[in-house]
Amino acid sequence: VLRHRYIKRGLSESDALNVSRERLDKVGISRGLWNMYPSTFSGGEKQRVNILLALASEPRLLLVDEPTASLDDKSKRIILELLLEAKKRGTTMIGVFHDQESIQTLADQRYVMEGEAQ
Repeated sequence: VLRHRYIKRGLSESDALNVSRERLDKVGISRGLWNMYPSTFSGGEKQRVNILLALASEPRLLLVDEPTASLDDKSKRIILELLLEAKKRGTTMIGVFHDQESIQTLADQRYVMEGEAQ
């Protein structure tokens, strides 16, 4: 699926495959999972792949809700790096974050919500 997103962006089949492999390696998806059904992935693996899928199309706007929640520190840093790269390429992000590191890394503007939800 990831490869097809890159092909839609105009990459050749071989380039799309190479970029997909590079990205999957970067976020720590083991090669043994590359041809497996997503149902075999852990929650964190699914989360990392979903972020890669969202970023593959180089969106102008990206809505994220706790993109690093439940990830280990290494995976969290990698995802923040990918999101920061997207931001530098011009992707606007609107997100919900509780994690201060994510806020410090990505936010240009902050809105703090207080009080109880009703």
